[in-house]
Amino acid sequence: MQRIEAIVYRTMSKTAIKLKSHGFDLCTHLILNLPDSTMTDVLNTAKLMNTVKTDVVKLHSLYIAKDSLYEKTVFWKVRFMLEA
Repeated sequence: MQRIEAIVYRTMSKTAIKLKSHGFDLCTHLILNLPDSTMTDVLNTAKLMNTVKTDVVKLHSLYIAKDSLYEKTVFWKVRFMLEA
């Protein structure tokens, strides 16, 4: 997972620099309450937003629709792992 996080960090940083260099404001949307998120993830995300100098951060809660594919697969697997 650390490799994916490093790729996201580099991509976000490069994109932010390009946008800002052309005078655009940077607005980032973040989804909170992901089942496998940790406090470390939250802090790292906050640091990234500060590093890339995002102008606006919009926070969204994760909504899992009942009987959706997500609820039937990923959500229950994560919930089972947390309860074990």
